[in-house]
Amino acid sequence: MSKLNKPIRSMLINRYDGARVLHISDIAFKELVTEGYIKPDRRKGFYRLGSIIDGHAEAVRMNRIVAPHERTINPAILACGLTE
Repeated sequence: MSKLNKPIRSMLINRYDGARVLHISDIAFKELVTEGYIKPDRRKGFYRLGSIIDGHAEAVRMNRIVAPHERTINPAILACGLTE
């Protein structure tokens, strides 16, 4: 039996790891929390991974932040090298 009995979306993540997951600064993550895009958990300083993902998607939809593939600095891309 696996130790992971809960869905991965229910994992608790702290603020610094949440910012790293979204590839944004800690200050930008804190602003998303204060604006209500990301909901905090009952445990102070922690957030559910599902809330972080849903809040990020909502912030991108509302044009609050730029989508990862549209960023000018460190865009999220997949590169494949073709060698002959």
